[in-house]
Amino acid sequence: MWPFIYLLVVFCLHSVAQVPFCTQTSPCTCVLHNGTVIDLSPLAKQGSPRWILRDPNFEFAYNPCYDFTYGGCANVSVCQYQAFSGVYYSLGTQRSASFLQDDLGVAYLHYYSRDMRGYIRYTYIQLTCSDEADDSFTYLGEYYPGQYSFHLTSRHCCPKKPNEIQ
Repeated sequence: MWPFIYLLVVFCLHSVAQVPFCTQTSPCTCVLHNGTVIDLSPLAKQGSPRWILRDPNFEFAYNPCYDFTYGGCANVSVCQYQAFSGVYYSLGTQRSASFLQDDLGVAYLHYYSRDMRGYIRYTYIQLTCSDEADDSFTYLGEYYPGQYSFHLTSRHCCPKKPNEIQ
């Protein structure tokens, strides 16, 4: 029984281990070790969410570079609205933004927010580089209570040389 538990713990730690992989220069820009830059600023909107995702139970609003206010969320980068309760939750602020990479090499933009009762909500946005796909932002799920996962696909997720940034 113990070897099984040990392997389960090692697997779980392996899958959630995350480390910085670049030098962050803003909430939506980082310089990788080879000098290339990930710059999400072309995706951002000033003062409002860039994306709003809706389904019958939830709404999620997101903006990668600038704070916005959305319903009961103020000065956030990610907001959740629960339709059944009518409550808004901050899922992260621009101040909390950090670029991370898991041990498999997948890049994430991570945010967090603490509510008045001390409950912390975490947001992980997987960044996928695609020069050909349209910009897209999708909700993947709440895999653990208070841990939300999204997927952002864009050419702006691709590392570029500084002179190639638009």
